[in-house]
Amino acid sequence: MSAGELKGVRFPGRYIQGPGALARLGPEVAAYGPRALVLLDAGVFALFEAQVRAAVEGHGQADIARFGGECTLGAIEAAAAAARETGAAVIVGMGGGKALDAAKAAGVDAGLPVIVVPTIAASDAPCSALSVIYNDDGSVSHDRFLPRNPDLVLVDDPRLLSLREHVAAAVACVEPDEDDAEEGTVLRHHP
Repeated sequence: MSAGELKGVRFPGRYIQGPGALARLGPEVAAYGPRALVLLDAGVFALFEAQVRAAVEGHGQADIARFGGECTLGAIEAAAAAARETGAAVIVGMGGGKALDAAKAAGVDAGLPVIVVPTIAASDAPCSALSVIYNDDGSVSHDRFLPRNPDLVLVDDPRLLSLREHVAAAVACVEPDEDDAEEGTVLRHHP
C-alpha cells in the first residue's frame, strides 16, 4: 500500500455461529421489534418452517413467506411491500444465496435491519453488501451494491451439515473425487 492510500472493508454488524444458533433467532428478532418478515427459501421450507416458528415463539411474531424463485426486482419489491404491510421491524432471509440477496435488498428498500440465516455454505451472500439481481428467465441482470452489510449473520453449523447430507441424498451420491478430496473443491456426480 502506497503512502496516503486508504483501504477499507465492511463486515456484518454481528456474526453468531455455533450449534443451536437458530434457537437465538427469537431473541435476536425481538431486539429489533415485535414482528419479523421471514423470507424462507422454498428449497428448505419444509425442513425449517417449524423450527423458525419455534425459535420466534414467545419473542414476537414471524410472518413466514416462502421464497421460491429468483432474486428479481419484482421479488425484492414484493418483499419490501410485505414487510411494510405487516409492520415488520426486521427482515430475515433464510436459505440459499438468492433468498438471502432478496432479503438484503428488500431490507434496504424498506429501511429495515436484516438478519440472514444461511442454510448452505456455498457463497458470500450471507456477509456481503451485494445482491445479485436476476431476470425473470433466471439469467443474471446485474449486481446491486448495497449501502450496508446485514445487521446479523446467524449460522447454525450443524444445520448446514445436515442440509448438505439431505441435498446429497436427494441428488443421488455426490461426493468429492478422490484426486480432489484433499482440496475439497470439485464435486462429481457418481450414479
